[in-house]
Amino acid sequence: MVPLVELDGPLPEADTGVRVGQGFPPDNTMVTAQKSLPVTDPRAHALRNRFHTAFVAEELPVPVEAIAEDLLGLHVEEGEIPCSGLLLPADRLIVLRADEPPARQRFTLAHELGHWVCQVREGRPGAVYCRAADIAPGADRLREREANVFAAELLMPEEAVQVESTIAASAVDLAARFGVSEEAMTWRLYNLGLSKRRPDSASRDVQVARKVASEDEA
Repeated sequence: MVPLVELDGPLPEADTGVRVGQGFPPDNTMVTAQKSLPVTDPRAHALRNRFHTAFVAEELPVPVEAIAEDLLGLHVEEGEIPCSGLLLPADRLIVLRADEPPARQRFTLAHELGHWVCQVREGRPGAVYCRAADIAPGADRLREREANVFAAELLMPEEAVQVESTIAASAVDLAARFGVSEEAMTWRLYNLGLSKRRPDSASRDVQVARKVASEDEA
Protein backbone atom coordinates (compact mmCIF):
# COMPACT_ATOMS: atom_id res chain seq x y z
CA MET A 1 0.00 0.00 0.00
CA VAL A 2 1.34 3.39 -0.99
CA PRO A 3 0.51 6.37 1.27
CA LEU A 4 -1.04 9.30 -0.56
CA VAL A 5 1.73 11.62 0.61
CA GLU A 6 4.04 9.82 -1.84
CA LEU A 7 1.69 10.24 -4.76
CA ASP A 8 1.77 13.33 -6.92
CA GLY A 9 2.20 16.11 -4.40
CA PRO A 10 -0.25 17.81 -2.04
CA LEU A 11 -3.99 17.97 -2.47
CA PRO A 12 -5.60 21.29 -3.41
CA GLU A 13 -6.91 23.73 -0.84
CA ALA A 14 -10.51 23.52 0.31
CA ASP A 15 -13.12 25.15 -1.89
CA THR A 16 -14.28 28.47 -0.46
CA GLY A 17 -17.04 28.94 -3.00
CA VAL A 18 -20.59 28.51 -1.76
CA ARG A 19 -23.80 27.65 -3.58
CA VAL A 20 -26.23 30.44 -2.73
CA GLY A 21 -28.95 29.24 -0.40
CA GLN A 22 -27.41 25.79 -0.02
CA GLY A 23 -25.09 24.08 2.46
CA PHE A 24 -25.64 22.21 5.70
CA PRO A 25 -28.37 23.55 8.01
CA PRO A 26 -26.89 26.54 9.88
CA ASP A 27 -26.03 26.30 13.55
CA ASN A 28 -26.43 29.74 15.14
CA THR A 29 -23.53 29.14 17.52
CA MET A 30 -21.11 28.32 14.71
CA VAL A 31 -22.20 29.89 11.41
CA THR A 32 -23.76 33.27 10.74
CA ALA A 33 -26.67 33.71 8.38
CA GLN A 34 -24.40 35.56 5.97
CA LYS A 35 -21.81 32.80 5.74
CA SER A 36 -22.78 29.28 4.65
CA LEU A 37 -20.47 26.34 4.35
CA PRO A 38 -19.27 25.08 0.96
CA VAL A 39 -20.99 21.97 -0.38
CA THR A 40 -18.03 20.57 -2.33
CA ASP A 41 -14.37 19.94 -1.50
CA PRO A 42 -11.80 19.63 -4.31
CA ARG A 43 -9.55 17.58 -2.03
CA ALA A 44 -12.08 14.74 -2.14
CA HIS A 45 -12.30 15.00 -5.93
CA ALA A 46 -8.49 14.96 -6.20
CA LEU A 47 -8.21 11.97 -3.88
CA ARG A 48 -10.75 9.98 -5.86
CA ASN A 49 -9.04 10.83 -9.15
CA ARG A 50 -5.65 9.76 -7.80
CA PHE A 51 -7.10 6.41 -6.82
CA HIS A 52 -8.62 5.85 -10.25
CA THR A 53 -5.40 6.91 -11.96
CA ALA A 54 -3.28 4.58 -9.84
CA PHE A 55 -5.57 1.55 -9.62
CA VAL A 56 -8.88 1.22 -11.49
CA ALA A 57 -11.16 3.16 -13.79
CA GLU A 58 -13.98 5.24 -12.35
CA GLU A 59 -16.80 3.20 -10.91
CA LEU A 60 -19.89 3.43 -8.71
CA PRO A 61 -20.27 2.98 -5.85
CA VAL A 62 -16.97 4.74 -5.15
CA PRO A 63 -14.61 2.12 -3.59
CA VAL A 64 -14.02 4.07 -0.39
CA GLU A 65 -12.40 1.21 1.54
CA ALA A 66 -9.89 0.61 -1.25
CA ILE A 67 -9.12 4.34 -1.30
CA ALA A 68 -8.43 4.20 2.43
CA GLU A 69 -6.29 1.07 2.37
CA ASP A 70 -4.67 0.88 -1.06
CA LEU A 71 -4.10 4.58 -1.72
CA LEU A 72 -3.72 6.12 1.73
CA GLY A 73 -2.13 3.17 3.46
CA LEU A 74 -4.70 3.15 6.28
CA HIS A 75 -6.14 0.04 7.94
CA VAL A 76 -9.92 -0.25 8.27
CA GLU A 77 -11.66 -2.59 10.66
CA GLU A 78 -14.98 -3.02 12.46
CA GLY A 79 -15.35 -3.14 16.21
CA GLU A 80 -17.69 -2.76 19.15
CA ILE A 81 -17.04 0.91 19.82
CA PRO A 82 -19.21 3.52 21.59
CA CYS A 83 -19.26 5.83 18.56
CA SER A 84 -19.84 5.59 14.81
CA GLY A 85 -16.20 5.93 13.81
CA LEU A 86 -12.75 6.20 15.33
CA LEU A 87 -9.58 7.51 13.67
CA LEU A 88 -6.21 6.77 15.30
CA PRO A 89 -3.67 8.64 13.17
CA ALA A 90 -0.58 7.31 14.95
CA ASP A 91 -1.68 3.76 14.11
CA ARG A 92 -3.04 4.67 10.66
CA LEU A 93 -6.23 2.95 11.83
CA ILE A 94 -9.93 3.60 11.29
CA VAL A 95 -12.47 1.62 13.30
CA LEU A 96 -16.12 1.50 12.24
CA ARG A 97 -19.00 0.56 14.51
CA ALA A 98 -19.81 -3.05 13.61
CA ASP A 99 -23.57 -2.92 14.16
CA GLU A 100 -24.33 -0.02 11.82
CA PRO A 101 -25.75 -0.54 8.29
CA PRO A 102 -23.26 -0.85 5.40
CA ALA A 103 -24.35 2.42 3.77
CA ARG A 104 -23.80 4.28 7.02
CA GLN A 105 -20.42 2.59 7.52
CA ARG A 106 -19.37 3.78 4.05
CA PHE A 107 -20.27 7.36 4.88
CA THR A 108 -18.56 7.10 8.27
CA LEU A 109 -15.41 5.79 6.59
CA ALA A 110 -15.47 8.65 4.06
CA HIS A 111 -16.03 11.06 6.96
CA GLU A 112 -12.95 9.69 8.76
CA LEU A 113 -10.96 10.09 5.54
CA GLY A 114 -12.11 13.70 5.59
CA HIS A 115 -10.53 14.07 9.02
CA TRP A 116 -7.35 12.40 7.75
CA VAL A 117 -6.97 14.57 4.65
CA CYS A 118 -8.36 17.88 5.91
CA GLN A 119 -7.03 17.87 9.46
CA VAL A 120 -4.46 15.18 10.28
CA ARG A 121 -2.37 15.89 7.20
CA GLU A 122 -2.68 19.60 7.97
CA GLY A 123 -0.94 19.18 11.33
CA ARG A 124 -3.72 18.10 13.73
CA PRO A 125 -2.73 14.49 14.48
CA GLY A 126 -4.87 13.73 17.54
CA ALA A 127 -7.27 10.80 17.71
CA VAL A 128 -10.79 11.54 16.41
CA TYR A 129 -13.93 10.03 17.95
CA CYS A 130 -17.03 10.61 15.82
CA ARG A 131 -20.45 10.26 17.43
CA ALA A 132 -23.47 9.40 15.33
CA ALA A 133 -24.56 13.03 15.63
CA ASP A 134 -21.23 14.21 14.15
CA ILE A 135 -21.95 12.35 10.92
CA ALA A 136 -25.57 13.53 10.68
CA PRO A 137 -26.40 16.51 8.40
CA GLY A 138 -26.82 18.87 11.36
CA ALA A 139 -23.39 18.25 12.89
CA ASP A 140 -22.64 21.15 15.22
CA ARG A 141 -18.84 21.31 15.04
CA LEU A 142 -17.09 22.92 12.09
CA ARG A 143 -14.45 20.23 11.71
CA GLU A 144 -17.21 17.60 11.63
CA ARG A 145 -19.06 19.59 8.98
CA GLU A 146 -15.86 19.85 6.98
CA ALA A 147 -15.48 16.07 7.15
CA ASN A 148 -19.12 15.65 6.11
CA VAL A 149 -18.66 17.86 3.04
CA PHE A 150 -15.54 15.86 2.13
CA ALA A 151 -17.40 12.56 2.57
CA ALA A 152 -20.34 13.70 0.45
CA GLU A 153 -18.05 14.80 -2.38
CA LEU A 154 -15.98 11.61 -2.18
CA LEU A 155 -18.93 9.20 -2.28
CA MET A 156 -21.32 11.28 -4.38
CA PRO A 157 -19.25 13.17 -6.98
CA GLU A 158 -21.14 16.22 -8.20
CA GLU A 159 -20.86 15.42 -11.90
CA ALA A 160 -21.88 11.79 -11.41
CA VAL A 161 -24.86 12.77 -9.26
CA GLN A 162 -26.01 15.24 -11.91
CA VAL A 163 -25.87 12.55 -14.60
CA GLU A 164 -27.37 9.72 -12.58
CA SER A 165 -30.16 11.90 -11.20
CA THR A 166 -31.58 12.19 -14.73
CA ILE A 167 -31.75 8.39 -14.97
CA ALA A 168 -32.75 7.16 -11.52
CA ALA A 169 -36.45 6.83 -10.77
CA SER A 170 -36.13 8.07 -7.19
CA ALA A 171 -33.73 9.16 -4.47
CA VAL A 172 -33.88 5.61 -3.14
CA ASP A 173 -32.62 4.21 -6.45
CA LEU A 174 -29.98 6.92 -6.65
CA ALA A 175 -28.80 6.18 -3.11
CA ALA A 176 -28.44 2.49 -3.96
CA ARG A 177 -26.42 3.37 -7.06
CA PHE A 178 -23.91 5.34 -4.94
CA GLY A 179 -23.96 3.02 -1.94
CA VAL A 180 -25.22 5.65 0.50
CA SER A 181 -28.34 6.11 2.60
CA GLU A 182 -31.44 7.78 1.21
CA GLU A 183 -30.90 10.57 3.75
CA ALA A 184 -27.36 11.25 2.55
CA MET A 185 -28.46 11.31 -1.09
CA THR A 186 -31.44 13.55 -0.36
CA TRP A 187 -29.15 16.10 1.31
CA ARG A 188 -26.67 15.85 -1.56
CA LEU A 189 -29.36 16.57 -4.14
CA TYR A 190 -30.56 19.54 -2.12
CA ASN A 191 -27.07 20.95 -1.52
CA LEU A 192 -26.21 20.70 -5.21
CA GLY A 193 -29.40 22.50 -6.17
CA LEU A 194 -30.86 19.41 -7.87
CA SER A 195 -33.82 19.33 -5.50
CA LYS A 196 -35.70 22.35 -4.19
CA ARG A 197 -37.16 20.52 -1.20
CA ARG A 198 -35.10 20.94 1.94
CA PRO A 199 -34.76 17.53 3.62
CA ASP A 200 -36.61 17.13 6.90
CA SER A 201 -34.10 17.52 9.74
CA ALA A 202 -36.15 15.00 11.70
CA SER A 203 -35.92 12.36 9.00
CA ARG A 204 -35.26 8.70 9.60
CA ASP A 205 -31.45 8.73 9.51
CA VAL A 206 -31.24 11.75 11.82
CA GLN A 207 -33.59 10.04 14.25
CA VAL A 208 -31.39 6.94 14.15
CA ALA A 209 -28.30 9.06 14.77
CA ARG A 210 -29.91 10.72 17.74
CA LYS A 211 -31.06 7.37 19.13
CA VAL A 212 -27.57 5.88 18.81
CA ALA A 213 -26.04 8.97 20.40
CA SER A 214 -28.45 8.80 23.34
CA GLU A 215 -27.65 5.11 23.82
CA ASP A 216 -23.93 5.87 23.78
CA GLU A 217 -24.36 8.54 26.43
CA ALA A 218 -26.54 6.34 28.66
